[in-house]
Amino acid sequence: MWLSVVAVMGLVWLLGLTILVAALVRHIGAIQVVAASGAGGKGFNFDTDGPALFRPLPVKAADGLEASGVSTDEDRVAIFLSSSCGTCWERASEIVAQGRGLGKLVLLVTGGNVRGLEQIRMVLDGTGVPAIYDPLAHDIVKALDISSTPFGFRFAGGRIIAKAYLRGPADFDGLLAAAAPGPSIRISRDLERSNVDV
Repeated sequence: MWLSVVAVMGLVWLLGLTILVAALVRHIGAIQVVAASGAGGKGFNFDTDGPALFRPLPVKAADGLEASGVSTDEDRVAIFLSSSCGTCWERASEIVAQGRGLGKLVLLVTGGNVRGLEQIRMVLDGTGVPAIYDPLAHDIVKALDISSTPFGFRFAGGRIIAKAYLRGPADFDGLLAAAAPGPSIRISRDLERSNVDV
């Protein structure tokens, strides 16, 4: 009798310790994820990724777009895709299939995944949508401080006017529906590069 009581108490004690260790491991894992995201305990938020709204495009990003034949003065929507991201291919396919806003669209495609690059090229075939590939796409995305894919941003007059993590075609539609900028003074890139406050 006593032996069975001691055995049951030992099993309960062992089960309690197992649950405690599992909870401790889970908690340490959560702390590591937050620390790795660089969020300082605030967590990562896809919607706050990328450049600040209503600020000028960073010079490196503007120069990269211009070098690719994309005017930063025009009202455009750029989408950042990774060639190794299956969701990115899906989003590009959905956006092209709906056919809205293709005249404003430009894709920034990073990575060297051959299958992914082939998929994206097939999606764009015959649409006239320009795509910028690495290494220039990487430089533009890095200058904009974008970490998540698929991610879109709208710019006009050299400024970021909207941005969104693209969970679906509705997020792209939201970028298109963002209020177009009104008349504004265009600050020359030479003045922006000089870091002079205007």
